[in-house]
Amino acid sequence: MGVQVLANVCLAGEEHQRAIWDRLFPEKLLMLATVRSREVCDPLCMVLFTCIDGNPNLVAEIWPIVAEIVRTASAVGFGEDWLKLLLSRICLESVHLPVMVKILYGVEGTNLEESPFSSEQAFLLKIVSEILSERIREISVHHDFALFVLELFNKAVGAVDSVQRVKSGLPTDSPLIDVLGYSPF
Repeated sequence: MGVQVLANVCLAGEEHQRAIWDRLFPEKLLMLATVRSREVCDPLCMVLFTCIDGNPNLVAEIWPIVAEIVRTASAVGFGEDWLKLLLSRICLESVHLPVMVKILYGVEGTNLEESPFSSEQAFLLKIVSEILSERIREISVHHDFALFVLELFNKAVGAVDSVQRVKSGLPTDSPLIDVLGYSPF
């Protein structure tokens, strides 16, 4: 409830956003991002989105916070579009997808021998894909973004080719297969 009130205050304008940013960034916002709850995740995305709106220089400063939000959303889900709006701003409009994928690479519990991708990376790519599908006429994809996605796809295909696969139904719980487009989410 408190984070939702904070998010609503952010909507009151730039002065309120600056006050919240100055008092909570980065430690308290990062701490909130580690709370694995949809009720915290959704309004926190709203806070971040409104605070960075119109200030692209802040995007690079929130990468660790957004990475924690992606970890939370991949575990508990999300209910509102604020996560998609935030990821659209960071990964598509600001072309920081490579950084976000890299930050999510070193997640504990990822068996890198089994898969070169974490489930959080697969979740991020799934959400970015959904955003592109929903806004196909609005978003122009940057050349570097397309090359990065092609690089990820080639990495996934190469890993699939080198892994001995047992016959199983799709979708799977494998981040590697999820990156290729078969997702249980």
